[in-house]
Amino acid sequence: MNEINLYPLQKVSICIASRQIDAIIDSGAEISILNTALIPDVEIEEKGKIILESAFKERVEAKLAVLPVHYKNPDDCLFYSSSILFALTDKLNIPCLITPDVYNSLTQIPRNEDSSKVENILGSECSSSLEIQMGEERNENASRSDECSVSHSEENESGPNFSICLISESDKLPSSNDEFSESNKFRKLQRECLTLKNAFKDASLKKNNFFLRDELLFHKDKICGDTAYQLVLPKSYRDKVLQLAHNENHLGMRKTRERIKLSFYWPNVSKDVENYCRTCEKCQLKSPERQSDKIPITPVVRAPYPFHTVNVDLVGEIVSPSGRRHKYCLCLIDQNSRWPEVVPLKNLSAKTTCDALLEIFMRTGIPEI
Repeated sequence: MNEINLYPLQKVSICIASRQIDAIIDSGAEISILNTALIPDVEIEEKGKIILESAFKERVEAKLAVLPVHYKNPDDCLFYSSSILFALTDKLNIPCLITPDVYNSLTQIPRNEDSSKVENILGSECSSSLEIQMGEERNENASRSDECSVSHSEENESGPNFSICLISESDKLPSSNDEFSESNKFRKLQRECLTLKNAFKDASLKKNNFFLRDELLFHKDKICGDTAYQLVLPKSYRDKVLQLAHNENHLGMRKTRERIKLSFYWPNVSKDVENYCRTCEKCQLKSPERQSDKIPITPVVRAPYPFHTVNVDLVGEIVSPSGRRHKYCLCLIDQNSRWPEVVPLKNLSAKTTCDALLEIFMRTGIPEI
């Protein structure tokens, strides 16, 4: 028998909703597809529906949603992020399929060719419509000296595009004082922030994963099992980052914290995320009511014999009294046999109630309870 040569599948490891997924690059797919079983607890904003048709004419209806995807560059061990349109279905027998265009958008580092559209990351004012992502480019012909930059693109139908990346020395802007004044301002804010004093001491002693790069303070951490380098933010930048990370999808505390720590860090970041999520007005309106003092349901022990235990209650006032002016009723039910007794009452005085009970007990006996 002739040997059959199979073309090997091209796979890439990506991170979606804090889950590491091995995606197959499918050149025959027109849209990326994700198995919904991998993200059961993720709140998804549906953008529409689509009919998927396989090569064997099998048709499947899927939901459309835009999800943030993170890719780790194997060369520099940094994460790059992009928002990708997925078709979501549970019929997919593999974790994920992505198109070659999506793979290229994740692996290719954005270059800022038009310097007039480039501003420094540290001086640009963030807005609620911006989506932050971090990356770094290796320059083969120059030494690795990194600077921070930011590129803007005009808004389109899917929303504005905003990316933050670390670029190599060959991509630096002209080194004028005006263009780098905002960068120096951010360095100054880091140095003057009282909450970062201990972090700078740790960086000088090479402790607690803090380090300096181009006089900027960074923190090294593990994200999805891989190393990530996080820019340490001074206090004046933290509220805006919290707003961008949480307000888009109103994620929970854990996912908001993981989303921030993919690119940024500061002391007590977990506590700040928790306080921000707890005080979010929209989250409070939609969160379920807490019933921490609710008593668990337990079975009622049945009485061992008839009229051992009885339940007594009073009913009334009855709107239309009887001809003999009875406005109330005394109800008694035996827990063992469910035998009911009802005695009409004209009033709820102690004497009237006791007389009614004695009338019943003369026939049934006095119960223990």
